[in-house]
Amino acid sequence: MKEGIEEAIRNANAQKDNVIGICLGMAGVDSPSDKAARIKWIHQILPHQPAIEIHNDGVIALASGNGKLHGIVVISGTGCIVLGVKDGQHYRASGWGPILGDEGSGFCLGQQAMKAVCNAEDGGPPTLLTGMLLKTLNLENVRALIEWTYRDVTWARFAALSNLVFEAAQQNDTVALEILNENAKALLSAIKLVYKKGGFNGKTPLVLSGGNLVHSNGTGIYAKTLSMLIQKEPNLELDVILPSIVPSVAAALLAIQK
Repeated sequence: MKEGIEEAIRNANAQKDNVIGICLGMAGVDSPSDKAARIKWIHQILPHQPAIEIHNDGVIALASGNGKLHGIVVISGTGCIVLGVKDGQHYRASGWGPILGDEGSGFCLGQQAMKAVCNAEDGGPPTLLTGMLLKTLNLENVRALIEWTYRDVTWARFAALSNLVFEAAQQNDTVALEILNENAKALLSAIKLVYKKGGFNGKTPLVLSGGNLVHSNGTGIYAKTLSMLIQKEPNLELDVILPSIVPSVAAALLAIQK
């Protein structure tokens, strides 16, 4: 955090005393004690104590849609989360991590791609994912997946394979399309929970964020799949949008508004 603040000051050709406000978006920062600890750290870096705003990174992702703190954001990267903000109150669903449930995330997409390849090897439905996976991981056969998997059980390794699902789905691979659809349904379910918990009504902004939804390996297919599912929900009034500004600018706008 210290390096990030000091780099931002250098890039602005400014001095520490010139800083009048800071807005940070940080993963896993939700409780007052979390925020208080970080504010204390910032005061050690900037003793003149500028105005400080600290949010969960999902809040910044929401603001990247229209610069405001109102609406819902769904994020799908390595993990996933749905966050809603209305009248200053926060509502969330998902974001429990891969073990407790992260359906809709890059991890789940990648893991399910691997499971589909193993299932095909056992005699299940064939899929383009088999050839794609072996080529990507430089493996000679499907059995070699066992050693690759358990050598390093890091969530990001599995999440990186989500791009194969997008690529195979773009080629109308039935198995990949099913994986894509089921994970999009999981995101939709979380969106509906937040929509209900927050008492949202009228046309509510829904910002799509995270590499899987924003890029989908250049195909945009995940966002399209989710958008089509949303359109079929008569009780959801959502205006689906992609980020219009980068997170750093969104954070700066929130600092100015404060």
